[in-house]
Amino acid sequence: MWKGFLSIFGGFLTHLVTGAFYFWGNISMNVSSYYRFNGYPDIETKTVSAVFPAIYFGIAIGSQFGIHLARRFGHKLISVVNMLCYCASMYAATYSNFYFFVFFQGLLPGVFIGIEYLIPVDNALKFFPSKKGMVTGLILCGFGFTPLVFNPILQKLLNPDNILPVNGYYPEEVAENLMKSLRIVTTIYLVLGLIGAFLMQSINQSDDHDDETYKQKLIQNDAQVSSFGSVHFRYFVQLVLDSSLSPTIRSMVSSIYQMTSFFHQSV
Repeated sequence: MWKGFLSIFGGFLTHLVTGAFYFWGNISMNVSSYYRFNGYPDIETKTVSAVFPAIYFGIAIGSQFGIHLARRFGHKLISVVNMLCYCASMYAATYSNFYFFVFFQGLLPGVFIGIEYLIPVDNALKFFPSKKGMVTGLILCGFGFTPLVFNPILQKLLNPDNILPVNGYYPEEVAENLMKSLRIVTTIYLVLGLIGAFLMQSINQSDDHDDETYKQKLIQNDAQVSSFGSVHFRYFVQLVLDSSLSPTIRSMVSSIYQMTSFFHQSV
C-alpha cells in the first residue's frame, strides 16, 4: 500500500512541475519587455503569446507517446528522462533568441508535458485499480497547485521592487531579470521533478495483487488510460477546426500569424 501512496505523491510532484506553462498569462509582458531590449525592439506582448498555443500543440503530440513508452521501458525510467529533457529545454530557452525561445520554452516543453501527463496516473492505478477518481484527482491537481506555489516566487524574482510597466512594457531593470529568474525556477522544477519521478514504484510479484477482480480492473484501466491520448489529440484537432467559432483559438492563430509577420519583417 505504501508504494501506491508514494507513486501518487510522486505523480503529484511531476504534475506540479509540468503545470508551469500556466504562468504564461503572467510573464508574457516580461518576455516581450526583455526581447525589446535584446534585439527585437518592435516585438509586442501579443506576439509573445504565440508560445501558449505552441505548448498546447506540443502537448497534443507528446500525449500520443507517453503511455506506450512507459509501458515498454518502465514508468520511472521514462519519467526521469522526461523530467531531465523538460528542464533542459526550458534552461536552453534562457540563452536563446526569440524564435528559439518559442521552441525551447513552448513547443518542446509541451511535448514533454504531454508525455508525462498520464504516466504517473497509469502507474498509480496499478496499486489502486478500484479508485480511479481518487488517484487521478490527487495526481492531476498538481497542475492546479503550480501557480499557487510558484507564482509568488517567480513574481518576486522578476520584479522584486514592484515597478509598474510603462506603456505596457517593463523598464530595462525589470526586463533583465527574466532569464535569471527562469533559470532559478527551472532548477527548482528539476529537483522536484526528479524526486517525483524516482518516487514512482513498480508492482512486484510478491505484492498481494493476484485476485481476478484486481486483474480485471487493471485491464479496464489500462484500456481507458491508453485511449485518453487519442481523445486528447482529436480534441485539439477539433479546436483548430472550430477556430472560426472560438475567440480563444482565433487569438492563438492571430498570435502565430503576428509572430510569422514579425519574423519576415526582421529578416
